[in-house]
Amino acid sequence: MVDSIYKPLKAVSNTIFRGDNLEIMRALPEECVDLCYIDPPFFTQKDYKNIWGDKESVLDWDAKKLDGFFDTKDFFEKHVNNGEKGLVAYLSWLRFRLVEIHRLLKKGGSFYCHLDYHAVHYVKVILDEVFGYKNFRNEIVWQRKSGGSGASNGEPRNYPNSADLILFYSKGDSWTYNQQYFPHGEEYLEKAYRHVDENGRRFRIDNIAKPEYDPKYVYPYKGYAPPEKGWRYPIETMRRLDKEGRLHFPKNKDGRIQVKRYLDEMSGIPVSNIWTDIGVLQNNSAEKTGWPTQKPVALLERIIKTSSNEGDVVFDCFAGCGTAMHAAHNLKRKWVGIDISPTAVKVNKKRLIEAKAKVEDIDENDLPVRLKSIDKSSTKQKKSA
Repeated sequence: MVDSIYKPLKAVSNTIFRGDNLEIMRALPEECVDLCYIDPPFFTQKDYKNIWGDKESVLDWDAKKLDGFFDTKDFFEKHVNNGEKGLVAYLSWLRFRLVEIHRLLKKGGSFYCHLDYHAVHYVKVILDEVFGYKNFRNEIVWQRKSGGSGASNGEPRNYPNSADLILFYSKGDSWTYNQQYFPHGEEYLEKAYRHVDENGRRFRIDNIAKPEYDPKYVYPYKGYAPPEKGWRYPIETMRRLDKEGRLHFPKNKDGRIQVKRYLDEMSGIPVSNIWTDIGVLQNNSAEKTGWPTQKPVALLERIIKTSSNEGDVVFDCFAGCGTAMHAAHNLKRKWVGIDISPTAVKVNKKRLIEAKAKVEDIDENDLPVRLKSIDKSSTKQKKSA
């Protein structure tokens, strides 16, 4: 553990910090968050400037100071002390922050790292080291838009880019996972659940033949011969299902008994790791804040529902316009955010207050430093990644 330039902080929730996320994370106590999602710079070689007010965002290559975020190699090279260049400097800069995220996560916590093709494969190697390869859970492909116009990166012979990648890790071999589901389509329901019982409940009938032979499961039931390899259930279960009215008996004794699967007991279609149903925000979306890389609330709500429970603490140290905090508040979770941009904190606070959340914002200039002889202005100059 590397000491922060700030004095140790107590665990907090519903708080937005404005400042260097590395130093602030180093000041926070170990294992204080349940879920962390980050949407860091992607190494796009663009600097993003936010224009709050008219809800537009632009790239600004010339400004010396942007109230958005930097994502060019020059920025990362200036914020590492080992002389590294280009992509290596970016990876070094990010690694320090990933180590701190791992430290802040509780055992059993989950981490989602949202990137794209620019550096995701290199970052995965680092995450395999920090979290352990065995704790890599999945790679989620988020299809931001269907189709695409123009070539990838301006190249005439390439596929248009329409997807981001989200790496999912756990801290340890036991983690929160609440499976999410899509509702079945009406066409499928009409075809599969075409039966209706006397109570108006829709159901389908399903095979209960055992896939592998077991002589203990080969028994006749109410005059119906067993399948060749036996029933799926022991006799006690068959009797219980029969008593509950869950067995479907064909009129012909030569037919096969089946089981009723009721629609109102089915969860739906499990959400897989390919997400095509959540699109990017359109310019006329009510969610739009003007932040250049804003993600939809629905995307964060899916992650938060899956990997946390009510009352858990959700953490985002690249908070941007606050989508993770907004989604966490909607789902009755606690949250902590960090961003270096004053405008990001301003947008976060406004957005959360409008959502009826209580918000505390803390600027790094108001945090007590470790050495009394170092004033805050000189501290800023000496800070590095």
